[in-house]
Amino acid sequence: MDCRRIVLTKHVLRRMQERRIRPSAVFEIVAEGGVVEERHDIGEDVCVLLGFPDGRALHVVVSRNPLTAECNVKTVYYPNPDEWNAGFRRRR
Repeated sequence: MDCRRIVLTKHVLRRMQERRIRPSAVFEIVAEGGVVEERHDIGEDVCVLLGFPDGRALHVVVSRNPLTAECNVKTVYYPNPDEWNAGFRRRR
């Protein structure tokens, strides 16, 4: 995702700590992860990105302001295999 600046919200920092997710893993997925879902809201684009930093699937939810290219990481989680297909690219 093309971001001039990446902001980690208080919520995502809490979730990262609870789930023991390294900031470097989040930044890596924002920079190089594949888009799993995408929607365009008023004033921002919201994407769920997928990466495998440590060999385990990880989703990062990012909102991007198209005017400023600022990206706010909203949350990060390990996708539940019961809710996602194999490969974690589509919801069941």
